[in-house]
Amino acid sequence: MLADWLEQLGYDSAIKKRVAPILKKAERKNLDGFEKEICHLASAVLQNIKAGKLTPAQAQDLFMVVDLYVTKKNLRGRLTKSVRGLLFEGLLFHDFDTPHGPDLDLMRTLIDKCSKFRK
Repeated sequence: MLADWLEQLGYDSAIKKRVAPILKKAERKNLDGFEKEICHLASAVLQNIKAGKLTPAQAQDLFMVVDLYVTKKNLRGRLTKSVRGLLFEGLLFHDFDTPHGPDLDLMRTLIDKCSKFRK
């Protein structure tokens, strides 16, 4: 059960609450909806980081939980290249504002590709 799995992860409740609806799309075998939600998450993360409403650590946690789920369910090969790229970049927020951190311009490009592909 998804709720039990999320609880076992030990992340902050706000992180789990934010990603639960995204993961439920995949639980319902709605891969298109799952990918669309990941794109929306990435877009919201970029906006909230810029506005100071989200810390890089929180952003990292959001992407980490989604990525852990993707790994657990063996979904990576079924995701589009753009969504896989977003997940990868999202896992780099621990190095935000360093040369090793996420490429925000690349993330914007990937978000744009997702939204065009998934309309």
